[in-house]
Amino acid sequence: MNNGQKQQPVSNTFWLPLISAIILVVLTAGLTAYFNSRNDRVQKRWEMKREAGRHALEIIDQYFANEAALGRISNMPKVSYQFEKMDDVKVREVCNELVLSCDNTNAITTFLEILSSGKSTGTSGINVAYIQKLRNDIRTELGFGPLDIPLDTVWVADLFPNVQTNSLPARP
Repeated sequence: MNNGQKQQPVSNTFWLPLISAIILVVLTAGLTAYFNSRNDRVQKRWEMKREAGRHALEIIDQYFANEAALGRISNMPKVSYQFEKMDDVKVREVCNELVLSCDNTNAITTFLEILSSGKSTGTSGINVAYIQKLRNDIRTELGFGPLDIPLDTVWVADLFPNVQTNSLPARP
């Protein structure tokens, strides 16, 4: 109110764009934080699934090696692996990892089906098709498509059948 003049109120044409810009900045920041947080959760969950799947495949690989050493895999001759006792606690931990991270039950069911197959009769009714099924169940869980690997190449078994492990040269 200088010199006796009345000050004009600031018009809405000044405040409306300013308030709109502030609201837009706040909303953008909030939505960015929300989506970044959501993406982090999705990525961490995918990593949990991948690790659970890898652990399950390690367990099943050892299980198949033991079954092969005993000559109990369908359509596969007995191989020269040394039987290694499996840790029941580790197997249960891996089963729990699958249960906690998988969205569907396919990988869990296949994992348990492999480990329990033939237990009541003392013979294994499994074959290498189960490895391919478990791999594909895990791949599907991770968002990949299944692979169709020929069954005669789906599992590496006995690369050096005529070599005794104690006759191999020592590594430098």
